[in-house]
Amino acid sequence: MPVERIVPNVTTTDLNATREFYCDILGLTAEVQMDDFMMLSSPADPSVQITVNDHAFPGLPPGFGVDVGTPEEQKRVYDAVVKRGLPIVEPLADMPWGIRRFSVIDPSGVRVTVVVRIEALPSE
Repeated sequence: MPVERIVPNVTTTDLNATREFYCDILGLTAEVQMDDFMMLSSPADPSVQITVNDHAFPGLPPGFGVDVGTPEEQKRVYDAVVKRGLPIVEPLADMPWGIRRFSVIDPSGVRVTVVVRIEALPSE
């Protein structure tokens, strides 16, 4: 059950100011940027990332993402979460930018988004 990476997720009320802080001051690059979401990474090591959203999903607590590597491992984790009755706050879904994810609240109240990389969905 190897975890490939863990990515912190922060929320903001000003996506542009947050991008300027992380990109202009800390030197990260915007790998993905949409109206309500950004994935920022280090130019030196693209696996060093942080995601930012602008409260597009009201009521979700801040948290982090865990890349578990394969769809099979994600399914195992998902089944274990369901079996234990932990609250799933974002259902298992394929996202257009090439990840499959679901979010669960851990026993301490932190949102954990379990992700795997998949083919990006074709744009309509």
